[in-house]
Amino acid sequence: MLNYLWWKNYLGIAMNPQTITWAKPIKRHLWFRLIFICTVVLYGFASQKHNNKKLILGKWEGKADKVSAVIIFDTEQNGSLKYSNAAIAFKFKYKFKSDTVIMFISKHSKATYRITLAPNKVRFLPYPKGTHETIELFNEMDFHRIK
Repeated sequence: MLNYLWWKNYLGIAMNPQTITWAKPIKRHLWFRLIFICTVVLYGFASQKHNNKKLILGKWEGKADKVSAVIIFDTEQNGSLKYSNAAIAFKFKYKFKSDTVIMFISKHSKATYRITLAPNKVRFLPYPKGTHETIELFNEMDFHRIK
């Protein structure tokens, strides 16, 4: 006769009308399934950090007072920044780490910014340098995605 509690025996639970007890320890293949599921879930959380790299790609525009700026991040880790009211424009290489963008302006100069990133808005905050902090127009702007 087929045991009508086959699925409970499969999980290691034996059920009597009065009590529910563990009949035997969890089988080895169930542990492997549990470890596999936990691994998949943790990988899903880890991959969300890499999605931030994709969020910053594209063209962003920021405005402060009478000056606006356009910054572009492309997929090949090249970028450019152009101010509208001044003849200042430059290209740079960049590296993206969790909440930090490191911009390599030339071989000998680089700028490091902590960013706050939303799907349609980004803000660049400078890291303190020694005991003082440089304040640039670039730091005063909230950049919004443009198409």
